[in-house]
Amino acid sequence: MQVNLLSSVRLDRALLPKMLQQKSGVIIHISSTSGKFPLWDATMAYTAAKAALNAYSKTLATEVAPQGEE
Repeated sequence: MQVNLLSSVRLDRALLPKMLQQKSGVIIHISSTSGKFPLWDATMAYTAAKAALNAYSKTLATEVAPQGEE
């Protein structure tokens, strides 16, 4: 979780204030199909982290995109 999810969250928290102030910027999260098509017996923790990253990314985009430059 630290590497596959929380590293993205921490980086976003550091970068977003300046991006929102500028009304410009792009965040790209690299995920995996494992978040949608898990192999539970082999990679449960990784799959859970990637599924959480997918959900977080969509939620973040929905929340901050309207604050960008029009």
